[in-house]
Amino acid sequence: MKKYIFIILLLICPTLLRAQQSREAFGQNRIQYEQFDWRYFSTTNFDVYFYGKNEHIARDVAVYLEDEFDRITDLVGHNPYFKAKVFLYNSINDLQQSNVGVNKKSYRVGGQTNFVKTYVEVANPGSIEGLKQNLIAEVSSLVLNDMLFGGSLTDMWQNTYLMSLPDWFVKGAAAYLAKGWDIEMDDKIRDLLRSGRIKKLSRLTGEQATIAGQSFWNFIAERYGRSNVNQILNLVRINRNEEKSIAYTLGLPFRQVLLEWQEYYTQMLGTVEKSYVFPDESKRLQQLKDDEVYAGLKISPDGNRLAYAINDNGKYSVYVRDLATGRTERVLKGGIKLINQKIDKQNPLINWADNHTLGVISYHKGTNVLWLYDLETGTRIASPLRRFDHVSSFDFNGNGRLAALSATRHGKTDIYLLSVRRNKIRQLTNDYFDDITPYFIPGTNTILFSSNRTNDSIVSQVHDLKAFSNNYNIFAFNLDTTKRVVARLTNTISKDFAPVAADANTIFYLSDQKGIINLFKFRVDDKIYTQITNFANNIILYDVNFEHSSGAFTMSRSLRETLYYHPTVKLQDNVFTPLTPRQAQIQAKYIAQRRVLNEAKRRSNPVQVETTTPQRQETPPAVADSIVVDSISFATEKPAVAEKEDTVAKPDTSPTGLIDTDDYVFDTEIVRKTAKTESFLSNYRNVFVEDNEPEGPFPYQTRFSADNMITSWVTDPLRGFGILLETEMN
Repeated sequence: MKKYIFIILLLICPTLLRAQQSREAFGQNRIQYEQFDWRYFSTTNFDVYFYGKNEHIARDVAVYLEDEFDRITDLVGHNPYFKAKVFLYNSINDLQQSNVGVNKKSYRVGGQTNFVKTYVEVANPGSIEGLKQNLIAEVSSLVLNDMLFGGSLTDMWQNTYLMSLPDWFVKGAAAYLAKGWDIEMDDKIRDLLRSGRIKKLSRLTGEQATIAGQSFWNFIAERYGRSNVNQILNLVRINRNEEKSIAYTLGLPFRQVLLEWQEYYTQMLGTVEKSYVFPDESKRLQQLKDDEVYAGLKISPDGNRLAYAINDNGKYSVYVRDLATGRTERVLKGGIKLINQKIDKQNPLINWADNHTLGVISYHKGTNVLWLYDLETGTRIASPLRRFDHVSSFDFNGNGRLAALSATRHGKTDIYLLSVRRNKIRQLTNDYFDDITPYFIPGTNTILFSSNRTNDSIVSQVHDLKAFSNNYNIFAFNLDTTKRVVARLTNTISKDFAPVAADANTIFYLSDQKGIINLFKFRVDDKIYTQITNFANNIILYDVNFEHSSGAFTMSRSLRETLYYHPTVKLQDNVFTPLTPRQAQIQAKYIAQRRVLNEAKRRSNPVQVETTTPQRQETPPAVADSIVVDSISFATEKPAVAEKEDTVAKPDTSPTGLIDTDDYVFDTEIVRKTAKTESFLSNYRNVFVEDNEPEGPFPYQTRFSADNMITSWVTDPLRGFGILLETEMN
């Protein structure tokens, strides 16, 4: 009996005890492999933070953001009241070591009001094009969040509880501001339409929601005008409902707008499917899950093995498949699966050094490492690549002793030559233009690569990020020449990249020239290119074994990356496809802009009579038509024959001074320059024109700011009933 009484008292006593509440939360830290010595440049609207020897790229970023800030705020219709802080990282690997947001919860505590953050973190992905897109995307998201959820403390509290916007609305708007109507969105929205998931827009999450939202905002801008974009965004802050805001602004029911949006892209889908084809599903080897991507794909030199790498949110695995037996073996794994962090989808990189040695470049303890894995013995040899911040791609020469790397160092992406045995590095190009996807031509010491050099005359001191083109062409670099020059092979207004060569005269590469990334062939002798494939989806990765005429490629099918392998590929077949509706519209705008520029140039420069006959210039060979790598300056190419100005015959007048109306020639119509209509925000901003030249660099000083506030009802044993206010610092 006493035993039972003791147990009952033991259970009752704790309920009668009183004590003050006490809670201690221990902080978290991510593993950091280096100490970041932060400095920053300051402009009117931004503080750009950087570390290491990246002062030049940080200054360029500060100038670029100031130039783009007016465009973003004018399109959104909102100008934030704070100065944004931009933390610039050398690579995604460095960004993953950041402690910013480490305590961020994937859920919201009841009574918690999150403050709008005034900073963004951007990593250099290894190209100027990608860096600019990341900068605009993060800043656009910052401006949007401040407009929708910012303001005073009262506004933030009301918006937190009374406004819940779907991902496609906010993230899609930020993606549209950064990328517009880009080829990736154009490809994925077609895939999304085929899957049927687009009918349930509110249920989309993650990347699918972002793509759908980006396409929706593009539809609004193309169909109803860009001015409606900021009207919808500003109206949703007032009524806190995206459907009502869209319906009120456009004067149409929201369901009808959704139907028009789907019909808009469905018509384009039908146009594409009339001229393009889908891959043979019998050649499909594997289809990944939603969050997985292929990081690399290579066929062995003897054509017997296929190596591919899979990245699952940072955790990767490298597989080798025996093409004769179909047996697949995992030879390497690494990385960790990340949540709510940016990942490098290109990690790891793979390539074959010889028939039984696979080269893998990945991160290891904050450093790029080249692993040589021998499939016969199972041994691995590691060579650290500490000199580089990021490696985008690489390729071995015929004997596997040399490797050409596209790597980023101090913010510049150049081509480097690596001696595999001695681990010695030689820099081949040294400029601010991007040099990517190097490839050794078989049997030679010539390296092919893709670059966004705009013409055959370059000044290495160019720093303006706006001056860099998004068009990439194929170039060649001969290691044996004493002149150390690179030669331009293709010259298009598209993105030509990932070259591979059957021989010194026949080159294959990927191009988005027709609006979908397909395989093209270029002949060096006659400088003629032809289209080889006409797939309806973008080719993401590919490789060709010319000795055995086999090929493999990946593309998105049903919103999942899919691997295909063809034992026999027909590389001699030529196909022709029309431009996609998006590409046709882009080219039409480009031609119209060129006409306006040429007309303005013609009117600003009056016709001058040439007194000397222009001399015809000899066309130099492909290798000589190039830049000197040491000086990074192309010889300016002059036209062989001067352009003739448009001449208009003057009307003849009779001796009586009357005009012969039967033989009258009209003068060229004078095109009146249309005045650009600017918004009130732009006109107000123009009154206060300030110098955007960055100041600094200044040393970084650690500061704390409030991250959120939690309000709740509590009953304190000593003070009784009341309101509890908590705030978290960051």
